[in-house]
Amino acid sequence: MTDQYSDRSIRVERSALGSAVISGDGNTVFVIHSSLELQHEADRLNSAPVPAEIGSNPYKGLAAFKESDAGYYFGRESQVDKLWQRFRDLFEQSEHIKLPHRLLPILGPSGCGKSSLARAGLIPELARRPLLSREQMRVAVILPGAHPIEALASVLVRITTPDQIPVAKTREISEELSRKNLDGVYDGLRRVVDLLPHIEESPLVLLIDQFEHVYSLCKKDEERQIFIDNLLEATSDPNRNFSVILTLRSDFLAEAQGHPILNQLLSDSSVLVPAMSTEELKQAIVQPARKAGYRFTDSMVNLLVEQTRGREGALPLLQFALTQIWEGLIEGKDPAHTLEDIGGVGGALAQEAQRIYDNFSESEKAIVRRLFCGLVQFGEGARYIRKPTLINSILSNSDNPEIFQRVINRLSKPETRLITVSGSGERKSADVVHEAIFEHWQELNRWLDKNKDLIQEQQNIEFAASEWRKYQSNDYLPRGKQLKKAKGFQITQHSEFPLSITAAEYIKLGAKQERRRAALNLSLVASAVLAMIGSAGFAMMQGRHREEESRILSASLQSQAQAKLLPAAYRILQKAERLQSRDQTDQALEYYRKLADYSRKAIEISSIETICGSDTRAFEDIYCRANDSLLQTLEKERFDKLKQQLKRNEIGEIVGDRPTEFEMLFSTGALRTTYALLWREYGIKADINDDGAISEPEAENISCHFLKRLEEIWREHTDESCGWINRTRNWTSTDSGCGQLEGQTLMQSILADIDDYSSYAVLRKLKSCELIPVDVDNH
Repeated sequence: MTDQYSDRSIRVERSALGSAVISGDGNTVFVIHSSLELQHEADRLNSAPVPAEIGSNPYKGLAAFKESDAGYYFGRESQVDKLWQRFRDLFEQSEHIKLPHRLLPILGPSGCGKSSLARAGLIPELARRPLLSREQMRVAVILPGAHPIEALASVLVRITTPDQIPVAKTREISEELSRKNLDGVYDGLRRVVDLLPHIEESPLVLLIDQFEHVYSLCKKDEERQIFIDNLLEATSDPNRNFSVILTLRSDFLAEAQGHPILNQLLSDSSVLVPAMSTEELKQAIVQPARKAGYRFTDSMVNLLVEQTRGREGALPLLQFALTQIWEGLIEGKDPAHTLEDIGGVGGALAQEAQRIYDNFSESEKAIVRRLFCGLVQFGEGARYIRKPTLINSILSNSDNPEIFQRVINRLSKPETRLITVSGSGERKSADVVHEAIFEHWQELNRWLDKNKDLIQEQQNIEFAASEWRKYQSNDYLPRGKQLKKAKGFQITQHSEFPLSITAAEYIKLGAKQERRRAALNLSLVASAVLAMIGSAGFAMMQGRHREEESRILSASLQSQAQAKLLPAAYRILQKAERLQSRDQTDQALEYYRKLADYSRKAIEISSIETICGSDTRAFEDIYCRANDSLLQTLEKERFDKLKQQLKRNEIGEIVGDRPTEFEMLFSTGALRTTYALLWREYGIKADINDDGAISEPEAENISCHFLKRLEEIWREHTDESCGWINRTRNWTSTDSGCGQLEGQTLMQSILADIDDYSSYAVLRKLKSCELIPVDVDNH
């Protein structure tokens, strides 16, 4: 390897697309940036000049070192060499069965310097020491963000076109990446790469920085799978035109278990970034300063090392403190005094962030809080994750655009940057410069903790609105409970958590569409109740009463006066109760079920808007009475049979494969009765449309009390061993302790063994009813 500090002879030439890293002997690595990267670099180059007696600030603050900063990147030389050797082995031996993929994962905790190691360390080293005599290589750099396929397509397009906003071409490449070939393989990335000009002489390396975005920000499992499948297919191609280097936070390793091949590569091929040694820390402090014309005293270096060593995620804090110290040097301040003033390495970031925040007015502080709310994602392994976000998705109708922009400008000033801004127009986005801000700025930390649920609810609404805007389809507009919840949030949280302009329009159009749908559903509900009155089951109604109810319902249909349905619905409820008293159980159950369903629909309609004087509480009363009467009837007329079968240990078994005919599906016994109570007309008839499956909307109609009572009966007669799930919170177990079901759970026996889709729908209902823990695995 080259001497650590004397031979770092590379230069960086910039172009419209990115940078060319050129070694002393002419070897070149072309780095293709996203538009976000280019804007960040332009901001840095346009920052204010410094006095001639001292060089520009050589430290990066919270930002990562990039290839253009390679000349100031010190302390990681041994790790750079290790990475280069590992990548060389992957590249040169990829045709061997042991190492079939050219994919190098760089792992480590937040703040350990993964991005800087890849950008300012490995990429320039590929220029100094090219692989297989490849004097030219291309490196495309992406942050996956919420839409990794789009991010990948965008950087591929930039390789072939100087167009700054190639929307149509990006969409075309995205569609190609999302398409399977005849063998069912996602090979779009490989095909696109193979068609790139000069690919044989200048292979492409894709550097995916912050790969954890694929799990933390990408909401769609299918998109995540397609993205990863494309990477794996392209990196295993024997032409060796394409390789991947990725940085991944180690606390996201568990997420990769859903992708077996990737999981194996992370295990076999990854390099774990260790904490810097004392000597490495010293070089990271001393060498950049020397190149910029200043020498720290040994005591100052030792003090900085002492405050950094052993502190988790301390590298960005050290760089931030050094940035502040350098600014003090420019003003003539002694480094030791500056370090003391800023509260040491650990306190510098928090103190500076608080100072900037305190200088805002109260109205501006509200914008600052909202900005950081929009730029945070709540993770599982770590508390907070940075989330690049379009600025328009944070700007609300109540904001003054000029004041909003002024706040952003002050937060993104190069010398005190807390956020970065990139792009332009509608694609202008912001990002927190480093997650250390969330950890060390205590006031922000406390505020995020306090408002976590509200922030997540706001982000869910904003994400749904962005999907509607992206696809421009009314199918993505909110409806029912989703619309009601979004409107409630908009009304109650408008001062502290105002929704963006896009989200407000999304809710407005959703409400408009729901009003049209409600008008139609109103007529359908009235028609359904009218049909019930006219059915053969109500033959006992005498002419005068029947004509009166028909007249009321006809008037309801004509005037859409929903309130006029109530008298008719109450009379139907009374007559159903009389049917029950006359032991006409089947008919009574049918009318209770239908009344509960119709009244629930009427409640949903009424809850969206007050339509023609509707009375939601009256419909709620009908719904509750119909449901209670249904369950009372089952308790009196149906559950006793199940209890007796369980007492006699008459369990039965599955003997057929036709879910719509339970008499043919089970042999006589408790399983058959339980199935009939849940699925069929014998009980609550969860399978409303008789298709042999229980969908999520159908599962939503199931009474929590019914599900609870059903399990109580089973447990009561099986020594508490047979329930929806077992004691280890597993519902697919074959060792549940329930001997009557041969080790299976109740969920497995009457749902999963018949239809997996139905079991998942009912499982979610059980969670919403709080009958099983929410952390029970859906799969």
